[in-house]
Amino acid sequence: LLVNRVETMVRQVQLYLPTNEQDRIDEIYQYLTESYHVHTLSKFDSSDTVLIMFRAKNINVGTILEDLEEFDVGISWGVVNIVDLQSTKPRINSGDPFKPKEYRLTDRMSTEEIYESVDASLHLTFDYLTFIIVGSLIAGVGLATDSAVLVVAAMVISPLMGPILGITFGTAIRDWTMFYKGIRNEIIGVLLTFIIGLIVGSILAFFDANWGGQEMETRGNINSLYAGVVVAIPSGAGVALSIAGGGFFAMVGIAISASLLPPVVNCGMNIAYGLILLLKFSDDPILDPTDRNNGYYWIQVALYSIYLFAINLALIYITALIFFVIKGIKPTGKTKEMKNAASYDVLNVNEINDRKIIY
Repeated sequence: LLVNRVETMVRQVQLYLPTNEQDRIDEIYQYLTESYHVHTLSKFDSSDTVLIMFRAKNINVGTILEDLEEFDVGISWGVVNIVDLQSTKPRINSGDPFKPKEYRLTDRMSTEEIYESVDASLHLTFDYLTFIIVGSLIAGVGLATDSAVLVVAAMVISPLMGPILGITFGTAIRDWTMFYKGIRNEIIGVLLTFIIGLIVGSILAFFDANWGGQEMETRGNINSLYAGVVVAIPSGAGVALSIAGGGFFAMVGIAISASLLPPVVNCGMNIAYGLILLLKFSDDPILDPTDRNNGYYWIQVALYSIYLFAINLALIYITALIFFVIKGIKPTGKTKEMKNAASYDVLNVNEINDRKIIY
């Protein structure tokens, strides 16, 4: 379903090029004229700008933009706009309607479009922090009351996947600003989730008659780590493919399967409960660590929960990065130019145009 959705999406690409290099404009227009992926090519001239517009299928836009980078378009010369067309008539045909469609391993949205999608869910905003708080409270109540429905609801609300995507995609395109921003915001989100778990656990510890239901303990034992490995690997593949292909609605199912937020809340709640038990029975001899009345038991549950989160995060990162590479996502000309500006701040735009810098 996702592949079909990507195949039928159409983009309008607009190139705004300065008229000071007519030879380069002619070469670009010739390339676009000969490209099989370019449709309804148009060109408009003004006194200082040339506008070139064309339609292309979404899965082909990335290839076209990579070729245009050879002319420095969108890097140090000219501007590229990519417009999402909800519908277009006549439709872009693939030739013989009875011929089977051909799909490539690297079919995906353009790197620039993926960048904007990932960047939109990356920032430390009021909404991000609010969703963390709301999701953590719902998860805390769900864990305490052993309600799978509430725990799943907390998974859907959780925004913790956004920064992980930023870390992974930033690594893939060598955008270290996005990478470090993702790490920072993920740490802040996890710490806030943990603190809320501590607060919820401290409050509910005074009503501990039925502490430790199935939802809580299944995230706090060695078997949960094995299950985490099995789930995290396909989740990492799924999140990479859904983002690369534009299947954003699939992210809901992936967020549920990955289960990032509840283990962190579970960790905070059980650390609070375990410490309160230890303080309450500090004069008693150390009990059996497997005894549910022993604070050490619940601290052990908390540690397994945070191990589960760490395994999920690491495997999602590694697997998603592998699939980003498989889909052909790599540093763009924009990323290279940013590196160039940082290393050669004495170079101006004209010097960038006149020489090639190899990284």
